[in-house]
Amino acid sequence: SLHLQRDLDELKRDVLHLGSLVETALGNASFVLRDRRVKLAQAVYAGESVINEKEVQIEETVCRFWRFIN
Repeated sequence: SLHLQRDLDELKRDVLHLGSLVETALGNASFVLRDRRVKLAQAVYAGESVINEKEVQIEETVCRFWRFIN
């Protein structure tokens, strides 16, 4: 259905966004380790909660889909 397709498209966008957040965090973490940037380390740590929240949101969406198909 149209509603299901829209939800799947939104899930895809969310997963891609999560991947982008993680990629940025990993890149920043490598700078932290290499250059010992304390402020950047704090930003990476603070960004972890955004990544975790997005992950939980995606898991909840997938569970809704799973219940819908079963």
